[in-house]
Amino acid sequence: MQTLLSEICLLLILVIPCLIISNRMHFGSILGLLAGGILIGPSGFDLIEASGISNNIADIAVIFFLFLVGLELHPAKIGKSWPKLLLFGILQIVLTGIVLAALVLPTSKYWSGSMITGFMLAMSSTALVLQTLRNRGELNSKMGRTAVAILIVQDLAVVPLLALIPILNPKKSLDAPVSISADAIFFTIGAIVLIIAVSRFIAPRVIESLERRGDSSSLSFVIGFFVLGAALVANSVGLSTAIGAFIVGVSLSTSSSAKRIDQIVRPHQSLLMSLFFVSVGLSIDRHHLTGQLWNVVIFVPCVMILKVFCLYALSRFMGATNRISWRLGIILSQAGEFGFVISAASFSVGWASATQVAVATTVIASTMVLTPIIQRFITPLTDRELDDPTPVSP
Repeated sequence: MQTLLSEICLLLILVIPCLIISNRMHFGSILGLLAGGILIGPSGFDLIEASGISNNIADIAVIFFLFLVGLELHPAKIGKSWPKLLLFGILQIVLTGIVLAALVLPTSKYWSGSMITGFMLAMSSTALVLQTLRNRGELNSKMGRTAVAILIVQDLAVVPLLALIPILNPKKSLDAPVSISADAIFFTIGAIVLIIAVSRFIAPRVIESLERRGDSSSLSFVIGFFVLGAALVANSVGLSTAIGAFIVGVSLSTSSSAKRIDQIVRPHQSLLMSLFFVSVGLSIDRHHLTGQLWNVVIFVPCVMILKVFCLYALSRFMGATNRISWRLGIILSQAGEFGFVISAASFSVGWASATQVAVATTVIASTMVLTPIIQRFITPLTDRELDDPTPVSP
């Protein structure tokens, strides 16, 4: 207990000043939390290590964050534009993944590793982008809806990407081929149907009943059960936990209790989300980067610049305005938190070394740190021309 309390006090002593400075410089709280994590972690004063407990709490924070995003995205707000947005998301992953794979190919021993790394870096940070959109009131703007659609497609793409890692592993045994069985497909579809059915027909009635009775304490636990239960079901069949929570949020967005649910969940989620961003900073370890510093220095700006131009080109191709295209490219220019999962999976099958994982982790975290800074200096140029955030009729 003494060790735990000491670490919490150290964390607060160093993170709070970072938050104050970041907010006063109008960079936002996210940068302050990331910087605080770096400062107290292995790359700073090396006072605290990222533990399994903090990482698990951070994962739960992402689950509830996606639930709240789904709760805000009433299906009518997207309207009939969802096929175009879905196509946009798929094209973004394919184009950006191929371009970034070509970037890392000269430094990779295997072409398969380059492909996995390229598509891993093509993913953006769902947590960071959605937090930024919400703070700026742009979640339901044209640019915001497009960004959300791309993020959803990216989250869905994580599942097949993780499945491809053992398949493309050049060191795997030839007499042990990996295949996807019909049972796996059946259980995956069944899990999605179950989550939709429960969150659409059972959860709203239970929540509305408790709300009518004024039973706030039971209401909090019931909401937590439905959200975490959906995440558990999704994870049990190999899907992202965030997808399960997102489905529940979208389903409950049409409920009369949607505002009350948001009021209950948001304060707890904000605290957990802060820990998530601190844990990202803690994950950067300079001790594993001996001789790799120049790779990080080169890859970080290259990844961000290439993502900006790929997204800009696609946005223009899909008919977006010049301003929206640039904004979309900038806000999605970082690599995402699922990159940590993918790099760890690559290490577990044996074809990514500890050094490679450390470089990937540092590149991903560094892009997340730089994104709020870049937005601070670039987005104000177009703030006076923000899209009308009113919903689009179906």
